[in-house]
Amino acid sequence: EYDQSGNPIPIWVTLTANLYEGGESGGFNNHVITVGNPIEDAIVVVRISVPGLGDDAGQLEHLGNGIYSGSFEATEIGSYDIICVASDFVDDGDTSNSNNELYLITAEHSIYVAPEEGPQSITSKTYIQWALNNLIQIMSEYCPSNNSCSLDKNTKRNILQAISLINTAVEDYFLAGDGNRLKTKKGLRFYDNITAAVNKIYSLISNADFGDKIDEAIEWLKEGSYKIAVRARDDAEMEGACVVSNCDELLKNANTQLGKALHEYDKGNYVNTFNHLTNAWKHAQNMMGGNLRKESGESNNSLPTEYGLDQNYPNPFNPTTKINYQLPEKNHATLRIYDILGNLVTTLVDQVLDSGYYTVTWNASRLASGVYFYTFRSGSYVSTKKLMLLK
Repeated sequence: EYDQSGNPIPIWVTLTANLYEGGESGGFNNHVITVGNPIEDAIVVVRISVPGLGDDAGQLEHLGNGIYSGSFEATEIGSYDIICVASDFVDDGDTSNSNNELYLITAEHSIYVAPEEGPQSITSKTYIQWALNNLIQIMSEYCPSNNSCSLDKNTKRNILQAISLINTAVEDYFLAGDGNRLKTKKGLRFYDNITAAVNKIYSLISNADFGDKIDEAIEWLKEGSYKIAVRARDDAEMEGACVVSNCDELLKNANTQLGKALHEYDKGNYVNTFNHLTNAWKHAQNMMGGNLRKESGESNNSLPTEYGLDQNYPNPFNPTTKINYQLPEKNHATLRIYDILGNLVTTLVDQVLDSGYYTVTWNASRLASGVYFYTFRSGSYVSTKKLMLLK
């Protein structure tokens, strides 16, 4: 808005950070990372790039329950880039720097202040589309046709497969008219597609010609997938949304997986990142009674009525793949991997499980390419399927 002299009227922008514990136990003296609970003793600092005026910085105020907040006055029209850095507090006697640099969490956002009303926020679907556009641009520049292609055979194949996976995720798996929520039944397939796409392209980050575009595409895939999981968690936290008896446990699990996803991403473990985001979204859906195995309109029986073992996905795979299985009753279950000679390679599951649907991820990075078999046993039920590791 403008005043009587035509000058823009400053507006106040409020920034809020929600911090939960995440990650795994640390190997440092007197420092143990737990999971899921609100962080009440962090230092949260923001750096704001003001259009045409440079950078400004400040510390967010702790409001309780893991919430930190602060406001700034936006006096200029344009894009404000915001970097938020959170750290646990270390009382080392140096009041000028109490951040623990071993445990920094960084998040980047941007807002646009415009004279018009109704600015549109960037949706999760938009981030995924940006990543897809990056890959399409690489193909257009370096391999516009089969007769004019500077990419080697494997690089070309991997990028094209990633494009196909992401395009399907964008076109088929979002709720109509909603760029931040997935169709319940299609959500796991969405995360499978994105994880598989990242697995196809992350090794190309080192490419001298277009590695920066690959890196940017993976960042956008992470940002979009993270926002989807966070939105699902927020939906599940709304009053009356949780319809199961273990709401607190599932919410804690969702927050734990979100924290682990960011931790793994900072370490460059991209496939693990998206596996954790998958789990976070799944926990949120389970809170709301989401039946992840049935189309909308079918019977809403959330528990399976028979034993079952699905074909792994992706297949062939390198180096991780997911295996889905189900139990109609509480029972002991095992899921084991064998090589082509019948030798036991590893045991993925060996425990008593409640009735329900389950997913396990197998990482075969230390094994040679080839055909393997996986066998699921529970009670009198036995099922064996073949999977192929292709490096």
